[in-house]
Amino acid sequence: MARRRPTGRAREQADIERYAGIARRVLPFVGDTVEYVNDAYEAGRRILIEGANATMLDLDFGTYPYVTSSNPSIGGVACGLGLAPSKFGAIIGVVRASRGRGPPASAPRTCA
Repeated sequence: MARRRPTGRAREQADIERYAGIARRVLPFVGDTVEYVNDAYEAGRRILIEGANATMLDLDFGTYPYVTSSNPSIGGVACGLGLAPSKFGAIIGVVRASRGRGPPASAPRTCA
């Protein structure tokens, strides 16, 4: 006989207990990243920031509708990570010959 999932209030309570257990496991890894990164900067530590999606997938500057839901270009560091641009020491960009997640016809065919 197959186990039946609880319904109504019993299901709500089971879900709350399940998520509370997950929260207890995850809580040690949760923190204020703006404070963490800025404290590391003030302590003279080196900070490496990687943006995986690039400019053409940027929500504001990318090739809509083939964009992501954030700002993965260098401007996203200031608004997403909370690190002021005046604290950037070096910016290194790695480029790939593609315009983003669009259809194959959107990819460049030749290099200038």
